[in-house]
Amino acid sequence: MSGRPKRSALGSAGSRSTRETGPGSQPTRRWRSSGREHYLKGTVFCGQCGSRLLVCNAKSSQGTIYPYFVCASRHAGRGDCTRQAMLIEQVERLIERFYAKVQIDTETIEAISAMIHARFDEMMAEGAAELADLASRRTQLEGEQQKLLQAHYAGAIPLDLLKREQDRITASLETIEHRITAHHGHYADARANLDDSLKLLLSGLRPHPGLRGR
Repeated sequence: MSGRPKRSALGSAGSRSTRETGPGSQPTRRWRSSGREHYLKGTVFCGQCGSRLLVCNAKSSQGTIYPYFVCASRHAGRGDCTRQAMLIEQVERLIERFYAKVQIDTETIEAISAMIHARFDEMMAEGAAELADLASRRTQLEGEQQKLLQAHYAGAIPLDLLKREQDRITASLETIEHRITAHHGHYADARANLDDSLKLLLSGLRPHPGLRGR
């Protein structure tokens, strides 16, 4: 996620005070930046000042650790942001609801797919002339191979010359085959990646693996 939508999605969060670390706990200001990874880390931003949200732990007077997202600017004492810390679990719920709002309908995805595949067709057509030249050159080289063999069998070409010429032709044929295969493979891979990406859009409402079992 990026840009304004995710910032506004978190703009109304943070109902708990930055001094509150959990239900029934005593207030504390002992914030410590956490080195723990989280799947939302680096993708969520403060709804007030736009700074990134850091993963921090707050420890209650009873010793209980609570994971929070904290505005990086406020945490570092930069600016005048007053965004309160948010329990990570609350942010996860907000993100789930945000995904539900931006879900792309099937018709739109099909339209996007058709448009991009049509462009791929145009790009492949633009390379058709080059492919035709490569195919023509391949046929010419294969004809040369046959003539060399016939000349050798007729005693007109010694074996060492035949071998050199055959090696040259074989190398040229391999280069042509590689270019033809790469041309088709490039667009085939691009089409496959496009289809996979569009399938991910359709599955946007599925729970993230990090949320399962909660």
